[in-house]
Amino acid sequence: MSDTSCSPITLRAAPLRAATLRAATLRAATLGAATLGAALLLLASVTATAHAQTVDVSFPFELERWYRIEHTSGAITVHRVRLTHTAGGLASRIKRDDRYQQQVTLELEFSNEGDADWKCQTEVEWTDQDGLAIEGVIHRFVLDDHKSHDVRRESKAVLRYGLQRARTIHVKLRLDPD
Repeated sequence: MSDTSCSPITLRAAPLRAATLRAATLRAATLGAATLGAALLLLASVTATAHAQTVDVSFPFELERWYRIEHTSGAITVHRVRLTHTAGGLASRIKRDDRYQQQVTLELEFSNEGDADWKCQTEVEWTDQDGLAIEGVIHRFVLDDHKSHDVRRESKAVLRYGLQRARTIHVKLRLDPD
């Protein structure tokens, strides 16, 4: 192994000798494919985390109302979200007592102009007048590529009492490339 292409590296005025550089290069070469693969996986996860975008907004609570987000991250734009009353299917009506529960649907409207799908971790929580959490919906949506103003939906049975007491809705989104 020739060191003719290597010049001394100086860190705080302490020169790194060519012999030290050769030894470090030789040790790195013997680490093996498993270590290199692990290092590349770590680098990929750090890179993916660096691309994640988080949106955290709050609005006065109101069912059936679209809440404008208009957040763009790369090719993804999250336009708006809303919480709606839902009738629910026969199975869900049999399983729950409608006197106490109401089926609601979380809707997320987005556009994806890119060639790749994205993931959107969605957390919607409603709170009372004192700011105490009543209930919420947490769901991971896949935002398909080449979509314009598409809507994703997730339904859940929640307490009617909580919907009546809700004063604020908090929306937290985390967008990641898929």
